[in-house]
Amino acid sequence: MLALSVLMRWSDRAAEGPAKPDVTVRLALAVLYTCGSSGERRCYDEFWRLLSDPGLESQHKEQRDHIRRSYCDTCIKGIVTDVGAPHTPDFWASISNMAERDDQEPDGER
Repeated sequence: MLALSVLMRWSDRAAEGPAKPDVTVRLALAVLYTCGSSGERRCYDEFWRLLSDPGLESQHKEQRDHIRRSYCDTCIKGIVTDVGAPHTPDFWASISNMAERDDQEPDGER
């Protein structure tokens, strides 16, 4: 669940504009891919690509950022399916809470 919370946090960042993914995203995607059952990398690769993609199909920055966030969330849902996690409100709430707690920790205490 920690790896999914990392992706959720980065998806939130995607709503603010393109960002260069760091080693935490790479590690989270690798762990989740290893736990996946399909052997299909599309959702994982697409999530990585979308984080830093400045050229989505809209001319307006706000729309591009919204589209980027929506596509990242779609990739996360595909990854959740691949790893066999439940698509329940309680599951999503727990992942979201982990991501929020991690964002509230002061730097250096992670």
